[in-house]
Amino acid sequence: MWLIGLAVLVSLSVGSWWLGAHTQSPEQAASRAAAPVASWITVPVEERVLASTVVVRGDVSPVVSLSVVVPSSVEGAGVVTRLPPAAGSEVVEGAVVIEVSGRPVFVVQGDVPVFRSLRPGMWGPDVWQLQAALFRLGFGGEVNGVFDRATEANVKAFYKAAGYEPVDGSTVAFGELVFLPTFPARVQSAVSRLGPIVAGSATGVSDVSGLVVLSAGELLVTTAVRAGDEGLVRVGMGVEVLDETTGTIYAGRLATIATTATVDASGQMGRVATIATDEPLPASLTNVNVRVTITAAASDGDVLVVPLAAVSSAADTSTRVSVLAPGATTPVDVAVTAGISADGFVAVEPVVKGTLHVGDLVVVGR
Repeated sequence: MWLIGLAVLVSLSVGSWWLGAHTQSPEQAASRAAAPVASWITVPVEERVLASTVVVRGDVSPVVSLSVVVPSSVEGAGVVTRLPPAAGSEVVEGAVVIEVSGRPVFVVQGDVPVFRSLRPGMWGPDVWQLQAALFRLGFGGEVNGVFDRATEANVKAFYKAAGYEPVDGSTVAFGELVFLPTFPARVQSAVSRLGPIVAGSATGVSDVSGLVVLSAGELLVTTAVRAGDEGLVRVGMGVEVLDETTGTIYAGRLATIATTATVDASGQMGRVATIATDEPLPASLTNVNVRVTITAAASDGDVLVVPLAAVSSAADTSTRVSVLAPGATTPVDVAVTAGISADGFVAVEPVVKGTLHVGDLVVVGR
């Protein structure tokens, strides 16, 4: 009998425990049914330079690029009888850059492009440039813009020193003289084999339109400002040019922006812009596509920075952030003045000095 009594006692005890564990007061039931208290989502205030940037692609090219063609003194397509310097080579004033069918092509300094043969009796800015070049090279006298007897003698001496004779004894044939605005110049591309010139043929030495391509002046970066970015950028803004092969960054400025928009090869509308770097770009970057970062706006040094979501406006148009102090459950509003914004962040300055600090937790959601 005592065993039966013990079993009953144990059964009653277990039942009482189960009943107590699964029975709750009305207050407990309401508490458990209520939604959990929402927690604040916060982000610490940062201090740094805030910059708004526009990132585009750009192509590096020389200020001047000029193609050397077959001189008019050559009959027919011609034959390359003397190779030009290899691509990348530096060229000085007075040098012969190529010989076609025994006729030379000289390069000299001048801003006016060649547009005719020069012979005795002629006058003009191209004659003046010829005389000035001869004088610099040690073959000149008076520079007056008139192809007189003295100029004729100087032309003969210049050709003779290079191992040639002028056409008809004193004529500088069209194409035998190439004017470049600055020196030294550089060979951008050039034919590499002697032989007949066959226009448009892959088996020929070269296309007649570009036996040698010369470049002069510093390298510029050309890019396009897309329609959506036109309101952000202007001439004079700071630029960083990144050579992605070496990781080198070149600082510069936005030099020009075209007044009219054009459509590029990809079909996108934009305005052509040029970038001048503070230091000359190396020749190795010629024809290289680079990454360009334009700084559209930047803070004046380090500033307090918060996410855009942390800033709200009041009915009186004032702006504020809500700061949650350590251990607090209710944030406190701090009046601020908003500055520039970029990449989802905004620069802020507390209206009352000392009310916002680096590391303070600002509310961005709940």
